[in-house]
Amino acid sequence: MINLNDFSMEREDEPQLDTELPDYPGDTSWMDALTAKQSAIVKKVTARFIEARDTIMASEKPKSLKIGERTIKPAKLAEMAGVDKSNIRKDRMDITPFEKYLEHYNDTLIAIWQQRCNTCNSGRRLSRKELEVKKGEFELKYEQELNKNLVEYFQAALHSEVAQNQIETAQKLRELKIDYEKAQQTIANLRSQLQEMTIQLNRKN
Repeated sequence: MINLNDFSMEREDEPQLDTELPDYPGDTSWMDALTAKQSAIVKKVTARFIEARDTIMASEKPKSLKIGERTIKPAKLAEMAGVDKSNIRKDRMDITPFEKYLEHYNDTLIAIWQQRCNTCNSGRRLSRKELEVKKGEFELKYEQELNKNLVEYFQAALHSEVAQNQIETAQKLRELKIDYEKAQQTIANLRSQLQEMTIQLNRKN
């Protein structure tokens, strides 16, 4: 996946933002009591964290992001896992440790979002030459990401189609679809960045 920190428009003396997935320091024994569907939901936390983080880092106007776009919500996890969100109701599981688990990762996402908002407000405008260089970098990465994800998706899908176990095949295809859609979001974010740079360059003409 593209590290959007590599293409930041911030000044070089800005402190680097730690956007890595944080380790969870709390007790995870509660996960052992989860059903298969509940476990599938919890396992999507990492993927959703990365997705939300990339959305924040790619946004030119992070303050305009809705909370559901920049944080981890149980309903979104259920959607990504391909199961009904009713599986994580209070009457079906011990919801407290699950909420603490999400809170830990959401705290990191909120910190990333807040610092990103501050950086966007304080950053200087790039010169025309700098914009042209950045635009070229994004164009290259955009093409690479687009081609890479298309190839990986269809190769994996083809492999799944010849699998012996139909249940495993269906689950694999669902996971591939989610991964592919996530890749498309990254590509869409890059496309948005390119459009913004083009607009800025045109204004300098």
